Amino acid sequence: MKARTSLLLICLAATSVTTGWAQTVVRDRAGTQWTCRADDEIHTHLGPQNHKFDIKAAQDAGEKGSGNDHHPICIDALHHEQIIWSLKGATKIKAHFAALTTGNCPNKPFLKDPDADSGNDEFLLSGMADDERSGCAYEVKFTSSIIGVHDPHIIINGSNNASLEELKDTLEHLKAQVKKLESELKYREEKKK
Repeated sequence: MKARTSLLLICLAATSVTTGWAQTVVRDRAGTQWTCRADDEIHTHLGPQNHKFDIKAAQDAGEKGSGNDHHPICIDALHHEQIIWSLKGATKIKAHFAALTTGNCPNKPFLKDPDADSGNDEFLLSGMADDERSGCAYEVKFTSSIIGVHDPHIIINGSNNASLEELKDTLEHLKAQVKKLESELKYREEKKK
């Protein structure tokens, strides 16, 4: 049964699509409870898989580090989410990660190379969240051409910290998607005849 569950989680991580449900409270691997940040003037969703974080707006709002003045951005690996960090007028934006969760949480929460910077762009794209880091919370420190260090924080959601109910919802959504694809395939095959 454990092997089937693991296989199911791997399949969900590889094929999951946005289901529309939102998780507002998560627990990390150490059992610490985190409330996910809602959209506001600093953090917004750009479509179903992209978050945007405005570094300058956060700094202007007085947000400091991983303190209690704001909630972490919850990035869902099962939904292939990523984050765009923007800083108008800056280049060479670089993110540095430090685990806030004790245990096996290496300082690489995304699949993309963590040593890359934004080059001449005013934004840095994280790449997809790594499901192997689900349940890990991180401080994120930025450096760039115009700003010193600024520090919001994130937590990666995924198969390691998803509730059974959430996994069931995702599974039902995937079953519906498979049924829809099978129907479309059948229609195309009949159309060829």
